[in-house]
Amino acid sequence: MKKIERKEKLRHVSRLNRLVFGVALLWLATSVLLLIISGIGSARSNHNQPNNDRTHRDAHHQLYARMTHQSVTRASFIS
Repeated sequence: MKKIERKEKLRHVSRLNRLVFGVALLWLATSVLLLIISGIGSARSNHNQPNNDRTHRDAHHQLYARMTHQSVTRASFIS
């Protein structure tokens, strides 16, 4: 009787192992597919933007230059 129970238990464990392996494989395939899709999407969105766009990169320099120019102008009026 114990031999039959042991065979049944091994069969259930084997079935469970296959199920876990199948779910892990499905999760891996889905993750890779989503990474590829997101990589393609980000490459397309960056494709239309120029790499040498200085308007956003140098905005703080322009603001500082404008503020210092205004302060120099105000100082000359005060003197």
